[in-house]
Amino acid sequence: MCAQKITLTVISEDLLTIVQAAKELGVHPATAYRWVENRLLHTFRISDQIFVTVDEVNSVKKRIATGELPTDKRGLRRGQAKKNLATAEAGK
Repeated sequence: MCAQKITLTVISEDLLTIVQAAKELGVHPATAYRWVENRLLHTFRISDQIFVTVDEVNSVKKRIATGELPTDKRGLRRGQAKKNLATAEAGK
């Protein structure tokens, strides 16, 4: 079996670390990591680094502004985030 080589070009201006994304979103990095765990913030990994695209950060900003995404632990603990995610997916 022969492995294929894949070349991936990524523009670093379009990528943010979780900490950078949290700062951009105005939340604590722990909140951003919680969103990643709850699949509310979509990320990808390159080597040992986790990145968020600028487009994803802008999308999350809109969700915060509309109140769809809670920025505190209580909203996530009470399952509000999962409820909001299910509602958003049902509306697609």
